[in-house]
Amino acid sequence: MASDVQHEVASSDRNRQRTAAALSRLKLSPFGEIAIEGIHDGKTFQLLPLTSDRAEDLQLMSTLGRWRAGAQAWFPSIFPVTLEGTTRWYSKGLIEVDDRILFLIDVDGSPLGHVGLFRFDFELMECEIDNIVRGEPGWPGLIESAIRLMMAWGRSALEVATYTLKTTSDNQRALALYARLGFEETQRVALVQVHEKDRTEWLPVGVENDDPVARFEVQMKQGDSGSPIRLGQTTTPAAGH
Repeated sequence: MASDVQHEVASSDRNRQRTAAALSRLKLSPFGEIAIEGIHDGKTFQLLPLTSDRAEDLQLMSTLGRWRAGAQAWFPSIFPVTLEGTTRWYSKGLIEVDDRILFLIDVDGSPLGHVGLFRFDFELMECEIDNIVRGEPGWPGLIESAIRLMMAWGRSALEVATYTLKTTSDNQRALALYARLGFEETQRVALVQVHEKDRTEWLPVGVENDDPVARFEVQMKQGDSGSPIRLGQTTTPAAGH
């Protein structure tokens, strides 16, 4: 029994080191040098890892902040989005986090949104689909193609076995998207809205809470039995960047 536990711990540590090293290589590479290419509606798009060398790019920070502000309703925390705050999050909340990666969705040099991975369980090799944001209009269905491409890359490059995600019960569009991707609901958590100064949080309902439940956090999972995920192209250097 003790040897089994030691083996699991050693395996988890190896997975952690291998995954952290792979994500670090992406985040420390020059922006645009590495891309994951896919096809959507007959046209090529790229997933470009957001990298450390873009941390002082104020135009990028402004774009990310604008997208975040526009999607506030679907995040668990709602707050005034500032350039300073976005810049700080980019370094401390993304680049310096070992098990987090965010990909810019690029079409012909124009960023249209982002998709990401976060919160790895290194024993089970599960990770969470994270920070799905459609920033600009056009190209219906692009987000679905981008998520499929990212998940296929994660299985191939990081050996991810299972994907999880969290959304909300009132986000019907997201629920339909994730169902098409083969995700199934595993749990619902009742949430209440808590206001403090200029910040609003959606938090799990407490045992003694009397506030009405306004929405539920919907937890979903997709494993090997999920819908097929097809990789349009292999990881290649991004031309022209």
